[in-house]
Amino acid sequence: MLPEFTILGMDLYSWMLTIGVVAAMLFADRVCTKRGFSLALQRGLIVTVMLTVVAGYGSAMLFQAFYNFLETGKFILKGATFYGGLIGGAVIFFVMWFGVLGHFCKDKKEPLKRFPDIADVAAVVIPLAHGFGRLGCLFAGCCHGKIVDAWYAVPMYLYGAWVKAVPIQLFEALFLFALSAALYFLLRKRVGEKRLPLLPMYLSVYGVWRFFIEYARADSRGETVVSFLTPSQLTAVVLILVGTAYFIIWYVLKRSKDMQRMDCEAIKAFELGFGAKPTHLFTAAGRINVIGEHVDYCGGQVFPAALNLRSNVYARKTDSGKIRILLKGIEGIIELSIDSLNDYRDLKYGNYQAGVAYHLQLEGTPIVSCDLYYDCTVPFGSGLSSSAAIEVSTAVALCELAGVSYDKVHLAVLSQRAENEYAGVNCGIMDQFASAMGKKNHAVLLDCSTLAYEYVPLELGDYALVVANCNKPHNLVESKYNVRRAEVEEALSIIRTVKDVPNLAALSMEDFNEVKHLLTGVIKDRAEHVVSECDRVKRAVAALKSGDIVLLGQLLNESHTSLCQLYEVTGKELDALSGFARAEADCLGSRMIGAGFGGCTISIVKKSAVEGFIQRVGEAYFQEIGYRASFYATSIEDGITVEAL
Repeated sequence: MLPEFTILGMDLYSWMLTIGVVAAMLFADRVCTKRGFSLALQRGLIVTVMLTVVAGYGSAMLFQAFYNFLETGKFILKGATFYGGLIGGAVIFFVMWFGVLGHFCKDKKEPLKRFPDIADVAAVVIPLAHGFGRLGCLFAGCCHGKIVDAWYAVPMYLYGAWVKAVPIQLFEALFLFALSAALYFLLRKRVGEKRLPLLPMYLSVYGVWRFFIEYARADSRGETVVSFLTPSQLTAVVLILVGTAYFIIWYVLKRSKDMQRMDCEAIKAFELGFGAKPTHLFTAAGRINVIGEHVDYCGGQVFPAALNLRSNVYARKTDSGKIRILLKGIEGIIELSIDSLNDYRDLKYGNYQAGVAYHLQLEGTPIVSCDLYYDCTVPFGSGLSSSAAIEVSTAVALCELAGVSYDKVHLAVLSQRAENEYAGVNCGIMDQFASAMGKKNHAVLLDCSTLAYEYVPLELGDYALVVANCNKPHNLVESKYNVRRAEVEEALSIIRTVKDVPNLAALSMEDFNEVKHLLTGVIKDRAEHVVSECDRVKRAVAALKSGDIVLLGQLLNESHTSLCQLYEVTGKELDALSGFARAEADCLGSRMIGAGFGGCTISIVKKSAVEGFIQRVGEAYFQEIGYRASFYATSIEDGITVEAL
């Protein structure tokens, strides 16, 4: 045992615990900044932690006095116990967090909304501080505030015999530091609503550890609360129970929330509108395009991925002779007569569905009468291909209800044809193909001239894709999209006078440099974007396959610059959103996606910095543009799903 001494009136135990608390506070402040906590909440957190520490120390002394009473029959205010400090500090923390801090935040509910984040942070910093406390016990030669030989060892079974091996306080400190590091690793990796809470993990893992460590050392202090448990063992059991209860409550609340999600509301809306329950749910995905913008209709390669944002079609067969359509958020039923599907081209709502049904009918697919309720979670006008999702989900629904087998690639082609010829939008094949053929956690490298495709794992390591909507709506029919397509077709026709190429995408950069003198003005710019973007697609796929996420981010930046300067489809909103994103240290790259003239951007952002990124970029965008951007919690999912209800 080391000799007892003090520094500035504090023993080594108090010094080590203080170092742990300070380290925990610095770490918590850094994480909260990264997660986008408001300045008021960050300041409130510092004050709360300071009060918690003071209350914790006081509570630790009172709990130790209780231990002393159990041992001596007297309340002796000497020493401190970590568990007592943890309990007392937690009480003060909860009172401040839920009862006080909201009054000082602009959003009064911010502390409540941020509790899962702060609970995760607590799961990391508590074992960090506790580990320093255990080192303090080791060096100060104390345990539970009493001077004892803290160097007694954990018995370990080695070479066929029980031996004294490692000082228990050192052993436990190392375990706590390892636990803190593991939880920090999980904290950095996890993004979005699907993450498991870390605090019950800490409580349960540490509780199990503590129980068996106490059992292993056969606690000889003679302290008992019940006949078969020492106080430390009882505390361990309480930790396990609290951690398990926390997780059960979290799961039940999450499950309850899931049960009340959109499909329950959609089923009720279906019943209310059509007077019966749906029998099936058919879905098709919206999409992002990692890179390869405005090249699909030029025969180029694109690199889309299907999203969890979807067109959900609740359906049932009827004998009405009509397709009846209800759209979430739109009043009234739209009725399409199966015998005159060519007559609905001018519908404001329902023309995409009518176009798909009409083209299926032209191919000989029997169209059965049915009721369809559309709950589309792909934001309209966002550039995430809500139209393609609606078309593909409609095609799947009509084929499934008719009992007709189908090929997904063919449904994508048919849906594109319906949008081109029926709705009058001169789009390429990418959107419909991604919606139909998307694969979970993969992007699709698609050759738009041949429809050859390859699935590539979308593995970004410590980074995530953040989708942001500038909230300036766009409309492909009324925007300059069709003008751009005419311009690249003009460029191709000029180049063909000297070079026989099937499409612009067939040109390499070297080929283009040989013929670009034939082009002038915007026609040259449009063609240069297409050729250079096709080159970027190849380099981006190679970068992703090799794990070079930094290069992938650089290529996204180059793509946006080309779309802005050469193709001129961005606008101040998308430029601002992408620019503010690229200014963030934890963002590798950002670009607009979709047709442009409004819509969305994607950004490659470090997972641990996503929430702070969203807060800062969103605020900067609001100050610059005057209205808010929207950010979506997205994941890469399968394209088409079919479910019997």
